[in-house]
Amino acid sequence: MSRMLRFAAIGTVLGFSCLACTSGESGTDSSAPPSLERSSRLQSSPEIALSGDPLAGQDIGVPSEKLHALAEFHKGPDRIIVYTQGEKCGLSVVSSEGERTSLQVLAAWPKTDDAAGSSELPFGPYAMASAAGSGASRPWASLSCGKDAMVVEYTSQSAESATNVRGAISVAKTSRNRKSVSMVVGPDSVRKKIGPLVSSAEPARS
Repeated sequence: MSRMLRFAAIGTVLGFSCLACTSGESGTDSSAPPSLERSSRLQSSPEIALSGDPLAGQDIGVPSEKLHALAEFHKGPDRIIVYTQGEKCGLSVVSSEGERTSLQVLAAWPKTDDAAGSSELPFGPYAMASAAGSGASRPWASLSCGKDAMVVEYTSQSAESATNVRGAISVAKTSRNRKSVSMVVGPDSVRKKIGPLVSSAEPARS
């Protein structure tokens, strides 16, 4: 992997489980947190084809778990790719200057509704991770990962707007100086509910 890569991963936010106690009859413990074992709306979103092989050579987790590219956009010299792999969300930044990966962020979605994580937005809870990368654009990204949606905040030195936006992604907010952009990833119905809330929130970086 390139020395330019600074990798950050938030460990899986573990769900809690409880073994039901029985006394002559079967049953489940009503205090056990609700499970999120239903299907993922993120994983059911259409996959996009990526030109070239932008994720080659990266640490993308368990090789046997298929990488599902959901969306991409460009900001200045950087190409940002958002994907899922197994029960994880991922974001990779590939610089057009030598096609090097300058930043990667991974987070695993919470296993239960009661797991640690943010529930401020609909379709949560969300596990959060962030990282700063290298390169001339000095990229920084935060990723909120839920089973049904992702919220991405991306900041760089480039004051150019996000371009070539494609896939299951919408621009929710651009900072006044245009260096920071907030995006919502997921099915259209999910993005329509989350987008207005993200657009009214203060960015982590501007």
